[in-house]
Amino acid sequence: MTKILKENDEILSEIKRLFKSASKIKCAVAFWGKGASDLFSNSKAKKIEITCNLMSGGTNPYEIEIIMDNIKKNGEVRMDTSLHAKVFWTDKGMVIGSANASANGLSLEGAEIEGWKEMSVLIEDQKLIKEAEKWFDKVFLKSKEIKKKDISDSKKIWKKQSGNRVNSGKELSFVEAIKSGVYSNRKIYITIVGNLNKLQIKKGNILKNVLKKKDPELFGENIGFWKDYEPIPREKYVFSFICENGKITFDGLLYTLPKTKDKKGYQFGIIKDYSSIEMPEDHFKMMKKAIIDFYKEDIDKIEEIEGDEIEISDFFKKLLKRKDILEKLKKNLRNGK
Repeated sequence: MTKILKENDEILSEIKRLFKSASKIKCAVAFWGKGASDLFSNSKAKKIEITCNLMSGGTNPYEIEIIMDNIKKNGEVRMDTSLHAKVFWTDKGMVIGSANASANGLSLEGAEIEGWKEMSVLIEDQKLIKEAEKWFDKVFLKSKEIKKKDISDSKKIWKKQSGNRVNSGKELSFVEAIKSGVYSNRKIYITIVGNLNKLQIKKGNILKNVLKKKDPELFGENIGFWKDYEPIPREKYVFSFICENGKITFDGLLYTLPKTKDKKGYQFGIIKDYSSIEMPEDHFKMMKKAIIDFYKEDIDKIEEIEGDEIEISDFFKKLLKRKDILEKLKKNLRNGK
């Protein structure tokens, strides 16, 4: 059976139903919030494996501690800093969708949850269940063991982010969000480089396909690349822009691959969408406009140094000093642009 789940209560009800009857539970769920441990309260599973994105500031480390303690006899919790999946897997069925894990189906807590709409899919097809298990096992194998220091560090990040997590997005504009520090302390970068010529692009596409064939996990992923750009931040989200002929254009949001994936002077990244960085679509669009407007005056300088890279929090500090750009963004918002 396959079923669309449109409401938070319905999603949670199905997850709890599956967990109650399952002998194996495997969760690749990025963010875990208050009450997430209750999901396992009626479970009699003999084996529980969980991987989460612990260090992002979107997972409550106190809740992870509770879960780790509760399942220490029959399970393990690991972490993966690139994880954004929401997969609640069992040997009986699985739920896949937009909802993270907590008492309300979101990693967000309290008033932060108001206004968010979720959707998931219940799947009980055994062929798909077995295929998903193989995917999970690969992800779990590559995930890192959570140590005491990781919990300690994640608590510091959680406290810093507690006042900065985005609400439903109905009232908070992009300008208000950056002023209040919503996107501060996130390891997201901006890069601006010159465009590649046709021969370099052709060679990059060939190397990209070679990389995907050698690494099955990358098969099917949309891959982007840079040439001879060593300063590129590794294993981070990057807003990539191209500067050419006096213009700056958006090239994509990418999650950069480690240096070990480099080939013949090329660096690679997986192309992502705005949801990967937990940013509302309208904020994402405003972000692109703000970056282009900010760097317009420095195009000659950027072309001379053949690139620029900056952490997003440092960029916002500079942007907040540019009242002209902020006013333009507000005007665009009022005009619905």
